[in-house]
Amino acid sequence: MALTALIIVIFLVDWNFDIPQLKLVTTELSSWGTVIGSLTIGLGYINMFQFYGKKVTKKESGWMYSAWLLVATVIVSILGIIQGQSGNITSYIYNNIIASLDSTFFSLAVFYMASASYRAFRFRNVESSLLLICAFIVLLKNAPIGAVIWPGFSTLGTFLMDYPTMAVGRGITITAAIGGIALAVRILTGKEYGYLAGTSE
Repeated sequence: MALTALIIVIFLVDWNFDIPQLKLVTTELSSWGTVIGSLTIGLGYINMFQFYGKKVTKKESGWMYSAWLLVATVIVSILGIIQGQSGNITSYIYNNIIASLDSTFFSLAVFYMASASYRAFRFRNVESSLLLICAFIVLLKNAPIGAVIWPGFSTLGTFLMDYPTMAVGRGITITAAIGGIALAVRILTGKEYGYLAGTSE
C-alpha cells in the first residue's frame, strides 16, 4: 500500500511540475508497467488453458467449444510469433474471420438491444414517454427514411444530441472524474483495498 501511494505521488508531482530527474523516474516506471502488463497477458494465457483444459478433459457441457478456443488460440499465437501482425495469414484471419465474427456478434446484440428497448420504452409515465419520443426522433434523424417523412427530424435530432444529451454526458464525465479523485485519495490514505483483491491484509 505504501508503494502504491508512493508511485501515485511521484506521477502526480511529475504531471504538475517540470522536474527532469523525476521525468526519468516516471519514464522508467512506465516501462515497468508495460513489462508487468505483458506478464499479466501471459498469466491470462496460462489461466485460460487451465480453465478450459479442465472442461475438455472432463468433457463438460460445451467442451467442444472450449477445445476449438484452445486450438484457435495456439494457431493464431504461433502465426503471430512467426509472421507478426502484418503477415499474410494473420491478416487474412483477422480481416476475414475475426472481423466477420465481431460483426455477427454485434448484429445479434442489436436484437437484444431492441428487445430491451421495447421493454424499457413504454408509455408508463411522463419520464418514459419523453425518453421514448426522444429516442424515436433520434432514430428517425439517423435513418434515411426520417428525412423522407419530415425534414425536421434532422434538426430536432441534432438539437437533442448537441444539448440535452451532451449536458448529461458531461455530467456523467464530471461525476466519474470526481469519483476517480475520491478513489485516489482513499488509496493514498490507505482506506481502499480493492486493488489488493478485496482484502485488507
